Amino acid sequence: MKQNTTPHKLTPTQRAYIAGILDSDGCISISRSWARGMAYSISISVANTKVEILNWLQETTGLGEVKVFDCATQKMRWNRPNLKTLYIWRLFSNNIRIVLPQVVKYLVGKREQGEIMIKWLENPRRGRQLTEKDKKEKNEMWLRMKTLNKRGL
Repeated sequence: MKQNTTPHKLTPTQRAYIAGILDSDGCISISRSWARGMAYSISISVANTKVEILNWLQETTGLGEVKVFDCATQKMRWNRPNLKTLYIWRLFSNNIRIVLPQVVKYLVGKREQGEIMIKWLENPRRGRQLTEKDKKEKNEMWLRMKTLNKRGL
């Protein structure tokens, strides 16, 4: 499906509705990998079986991409053939900079994750540009986000 790259200004109602979708079906996350030294990536995603909701998010924000979420769907279909297709709308750093500040004050269950992500984006340094202080702060934010996003009790 097509990726939008032209952001739209959101109304207060749209901001609140998007926050509600993020609180219920969304994920605000920071990932860490060791592919070429330590690297982080940030994303916001919403997964749902109703593609209309995700298309609405894309059309309303003017950003992101809606795709079939293959890995989860295919693995689960082996045991449950009647499983509905799962779709995902995903934003990465530059798009997060546009959308998240508009909706963070409307978040309830994921407000802390949203605030951590905004703080993360306030420091534009990456990779070799990071000072030791930056590395420590980013690691602390990653650990806090990991704790907040942990499944179960």
